[in-house]
Amino acid sequence: MTDGRETNYGYGWRFGYIQGSPSIWHGGMINGFVAMEMFLPNEDVFVAVFSNCDCNSPEDLTAKLAALAIGKPYEYKAVPVTDGALSGYVGVYENDKRRQRTITASDQRLYSQLARGPRSAVKAYQKDKFFIDDNAMLTLEFRRNSTDEVEKLVLRSRDGDEVWNKTNKPIPSQEGVILDDAILERYVGEYEMNPEFIFSVSKENGRLFIQATGQEKLEMFAESETKFFLKVNDAQFEFMTEGSGAVTKVELSQGRRQAQAKRKK
Repeated sequence: MTDGRETNYGYGWRFGYIQGSPSIWHGGMINGFVAMEMFLPNEDVFVAVFSNCDCNSPEDLTAKLAALAIGKPYEYKAVPVTDGALSGYVGVYENDKRRQRTITASDQRLYSQLARGPRSAVKAYQKDKFFIDDNAMLTLEFRRNSTDEVEKLVLRSRDGDEVWNKTNKPIPSQEGVILDDAILERYVGEYEMNPEFIFSVSKENGRLFIQATGQEKLEMFAESETKFFLKVNDAQFEFMTEGSGAVTKVELSQGRRQAQAKRKK
């Protein structure tokens, strides 16, 4: 972008990676039909998938076929890891945006959790390398320092590599903190991200809920007096105030995306 920021979208095309190789892709649909095309310029490979059913997106299938075509399929064979080795990965990791990813171990398995979202089981396929049990296109590589201690986590996805640094912070509680009704009442209202996307925050029996138009109502859990999170995904919310103390907007963070929604008068 003109301000130096990078974007993975331009002129209808999206940019990403297939097993580390740059990819350019685009999809489209009309009633009853869906299509997806992907080009890998380094390998000069082009993949197109056409479907006469608009019930499922062929995006993941296209990516898997592209990986297969360049000889780097998203296929991993799990290998065992001892409990002692698993404990070395456990901790709280932060990226450059200060988002947190928690790595925990239980029942001889390792789990990855973004913010307070749901946990995902990960399986080892090489030393210090893991794949997400239900999403093989997302892998984790732990990197060690000179004393053989884990110090970084590199998350590889179709969006590219993202580095997370291991911290000394304690594993966060999953239950949240209890806030007074008066504090929760400050946040009740409607918030507009854009004219087409408005969500409401409501309070019921000392609990806070959020609901976007046409979507289900979800409970929000407090991390602090102004910060909240959802348990069904990795979404986090921070309510902002002005000088008078009145709430004016809320900042939403989810994955690599951040957005603000202004409170409606």
